[in-house]
Amino acid sequence: YFYINKDAYIFIYADYDCDGISSGYICYSILNDLGHCYIELKYPNRTDGYGLNMEYCDYIINNYKDKEVLVITVDNGITKRNEIDKLLKANINVLVTDHHESIKEELPNCLIVNPCNREEEQEYDYSYLCGCGVIFKVCEILQHKYNKDTMLEYTPYLAIATLADVMPLSNENIAFIQYGLDIINSNKCPLGIKAIMDIQDINYLTANDILWTLAPMINACG
Repeated sequence: YFYINKDAYIFIYADYDCDGISSGYICYSILNDLGHCYIELKYPNRTDGYGLNMEYCDYIINNYKDKEVLVITVDNGITKRNEIDKLLKANINVLVTDHHESIKEELPNCLIVNPCNREEEQEYDYSYLCGCGVIFKVCEILQHKYNKDTMLEYTPYLAIATLADVMPLSNENIAFIQYGLDIINSNKCPLGIKAIMDIQDINYLTANDILWTLAPMINACG
């Protein structure tokens, strides 16, 4: 369990769209709540290009090569074999969480959590998950190991990401969206989401509001 070491450094590399922003926030918040080690969250600009890049890999290697380091990609990384190989050669651990497909022969040589790149058919097909849904599942397992159970409060971000990425309306995705909207439209609405709603004069948020108003605003941050 790498993350138990309090002297470790964890770097989360997210995507710049709505799904990636939500993914990064959930991953950072859950790991930070465990309070074990240094955690840094990187949101790139669109001008940096999509996914983990060599410049950020060099930054980590040059500044933390003598530390115990874990790099986690959220909503990206599955096509970044060269970048990840460079990190691995520097003895830096990498965990890729993604939901985009890649050619099997070109997959990075590291631990990968991606329902679209399974080695074999499984009883449950999770390919309907967005990138935020994938890291949500990982964090859910992580919390379970520490006897914590606060994932429900992160469903507003998962609902926004799921709708923004236009993911299939599977039973579980419908549940995520409904739970998220229920929290948003209650007195427990996250302050950031409430601020966007106030700017747009939205008193009761719907899925259409997310698709046509909130998601484009969040995507514009990139």
